[in-house]
Amino acid sequence: MDQKSSKVFQPANSGFLQLTSDEKDIILRRQELPPAYVRDGALSLTQVYVILQRNSLYREKIAWIENDQSFYINIDSSEDWDLAEKMAQRLRREASA
Repeated sequence: MDQKSSKVFQPANSGFLQLTSDEKDIILRRQELPPAYVRDGALSLTQVYVILQRNSLYREKIAWIENDQSFYINIDSSEDWDLAEKMAQRLRREASA
């Protein structure tokens, strides 16, 4: 879960930033942000007809799996790979202790 998603901005044609959501007001206090989940690409399941009929992976209802961050890393770069190796070493040490 990631509360930062509710204050994600994107460039607008005006040259300034705008909220990526339909919200009109920016929530200033982090504590007031609603729960949000970030798509990380770890797992995507769909039915063929959804892709063919909707040209999408997503239907009206979307389920999720919340990853335990102490055992999970999303590898997108060589730095992520280095972190994954360190995590694997730590987990091996903890398992053998």
